[in-house]
Amino acid sequence: WYTGSAGWMYQFIIEYLLGITKDAERLSVQPCIPSAWESFKVKYRFGAATYNITYINNRNPDHNYLVRLNGEKQDEPIIPLVDSETVHEVVIE
Repeated sequence: WYTGSAGWMYQFIIEYLLGITKDAERLSVQPCIPSAWESFKVKYRFGAATYNITYINNRNPDHNYLVRLNGEKQDEPIIPLVDSETVHEVVIE
């Protein structure tokens, strides 16, 4: 593979399969993973901050995602990004 193909494959996996897209200073989350997957984890860096993202497949057919950032429920499936020297824990169900 040449560099361009690897880049497109990486983008496909992150954005379309895992459903993680960056828009300004936030991550939008809408996974499209196989139903056989129990979970997955992603470590995302934003400046000096680290976001440990854990997705747990609860097999909800409505695709309603519950996102918790540092234990606090988010109103939308969005993770606000803050450039700080902090490790954030994100759980998506």
